[in-house]
Parts: sequence; structure tokens; C-alpha cells
Amino acid sequence: LQGDWSSDVCSSDLRMRHFMIPCGLGAAGFAVLAMRHDYVMHRLLGFLDVKPGTQVGQSLVAIASGGAFGRGLGEGWMKMGFVAEADSDFVFASIAEEFGYCGSLLVLGLYSVLGFACYRLICRIQDPFLRFLCVGFSFLLLGQATINLLVVSGCAPAKGIDLPFVSTGGTSLFFSLAAIGLMGNAARTDQSSATVNLDSSRSRSEEHTSELQSPCNLVCRLLLEKK
Repeated sequence: LQGDWSSDVCSSDLRMRHFMIPCGLGAAGFAVLAMRHDYVMHRLLGFLDVKPGTQVGQSLVAIASGGAFGRGLGEGWMKMGFVAEADSDFVFASIAEEFGYCGSLLVLGLYSVLGFACYRLICRIQDPFLRFLCVGFSFLLLGQATINLLVVSGCAPAKGIDLPFVSTGGTSLFFSLAAIGLMGNAARTDQSSATVNLDSSRSRSEEHTSELQSPCNLVCRLLLEKK
């Protein structure tokens, strides 16, 4: 929800200076609370020095062991207790081990196609509310996928965020599919509204043209021209 709200704020015409003070105070408070607890600092800074025995370290071992084409479907052994949460948060490590570099590129390519489709959809929607709705859902799905991939590859602290459409869990899949359905419905609603507005404008122009072409109007125009 925070990502959805922040994406709508950034994509709207709101002045960002109104949010600088609250965001600065929030970041300062978070930093103070994090420095008071060692485990929080260890989680935040652990990705800067990844060790082989850690969760992220085992994930990198699984990704590297896949090679170019992987071990094969179901042949990966790092998910057998070596990589924690190999079916949810670190499912991409299992994919990279079993399908290799090519399989990883396929997953990244599919998310890129989804992002491009969301971008085209947002650009075509004219209604501001529906456009912001699609922006929020797009950022929610793609931002979650980006954070998950960064965590699995050791480029961000572990967050406990699953990979949309891939990780196990019926609730995550349900809400991800619901987001896609709502964006599609928003695009259809916007297209229907645009069609209705176009038809109404055409009917008004036709009525105006018929009024101008009526005999009385023609006589009045001729008299005005003679004067």
C-alpha cells in the first residue's frame, strides 16, 4: 500500500516539497530505531558483505551452480534445505539453478513485457483516476518483483517479499491476478467512456449542422449577406 500511494504521488502533479519534511522525519526516526538494534543493522548492511553460509550467500551459490542451461527441472538440490524459503521468497534462486542463465533471462523478459504492457496501458488511459489506479497497481507488482530479484541476487537487504505470479501462496497469486484484472477493467471502462463521449460530440455536431442547413436558417443567412 505504501508503494502504491507513493507511486501515485510521484506520478501526479503534487508538489514534492510538501512531502520532504515528513519523509525526512520518517527516515531519521527509522535510522535512530535501526541503530538501537543490532539485528536490524545486521539485516540492513548484511548484503554489503555476503557470506557463504547466509541465506543470500546460499542463494548466490544456487544461482551460480545453474550455469547456462541449469541442472534440469526438479534436479536442483540447493532447495533441499540449503536455501531457505526456496519456494517463496527465494524461488528465483531455484529457477536459476534448474533452468540456468537462459531460464533467468526468460523470467526477467516476462516481467519486462509486463512492465511495457503496463506502460502502454497507462499512456492510453485518459481518465485521471483510472490512470493513477493503473500506475499504483503496476508499481505494486513490478516494484515487488524488482525488490525480490535484488534481494535474491544480493543487491538489497532481505525483505521477505515474494515474487509475484511465481512464488507459492494462494493469497499473493489472488491479489496479483486481481490487480491485473482491475487494470484491464480500467482500460475497458476508459475506452467505453471515450467512445460514448465521441458519439455524443458527433451527434451534437450533426444536430448543429442540420440546424444550419434548414430552410429558415438559409434564408436568414442570405438576408444577412445582402445587408
